[in-house]
Amino acid sequence: MPPPPLPTDLQSVERAALTLGVSNDACYAAIDRALGEAGFAGGDLLLDLGCGQGSLWGFLQPRFQRCIGIDLVRHEGFPGDREFLQHDLQQPGIPLPDGCAAAVIACEVSPCVENPRLLAREMARLVKPGGWVAISNPNLETFFSLLMLVLKRRHRAFQDATAGFMITPLLEADLNRAFAAAGLTNRRSFYTLRGKTPFANGTWPSWLARTFPRRLSDNFGVLAQKPKA
Repeated sequence: MPPPPLPTDLQSVERAALTLGVSNDACYAAIDRALGEAGFAGGDLLLDLGCGQGSLWGFLQPRFQRCIGIDLVRHEGFPGDREFLQHDLQQPGIPLPDGCAAAVIACEVSPCVENPRLLAREMARLVKPGGWVAISNPNLETFFSLLMLVLKRRHRAFQDATAGFMITPLLEADLNRAFAAAGLTNRRSFYTLRGKTPFANGTWPSWLARTFPRRLSDNFGVLAQKPKA
């Protein structure tokens, strides 16, 4: 017997509101770059899971005809003329048909849900055969994050200030395993190539971040493809 669904309660709504519905441009650009490097020319529908204010669309719009943003709450700033579907991503059964989208993206959403594998399965269900899914996530394997883990016994992105909504730390291996379990193939990691230097108000030089992307990128992602029928 499957476990009972997680309740959509006030705490979940408050957690969603704490995120303010924004990530950062480096994450959006990295997703766009990863799709291009995978040879994805474009498609009809993009599903933006955990869409927040809808900023991802500004980077991916040239690749798609339309976009549906899906989130627990409609954040202030989400364009009034954009398609929006309210759904708790901690629950299965996003009310859209199987295989409806050319790509399904979850940008910086997985740390905010209790079951990232459920998220991966829903993404695999919704994408067309041959289509692509991507999850981006805070990178726990950077030099800075590992240093914070030693000094403060918690990763940099999971400090007390973000504990209200950053609840599920995931490694690159965890996302790869979640996608593999969902039946997705051609998995590849990508990085923002932008990362904050420890204890200083600056970022690593871009040439250095390109040389050591896993250790010097604040965010990473995994892109995967649904096998063609």
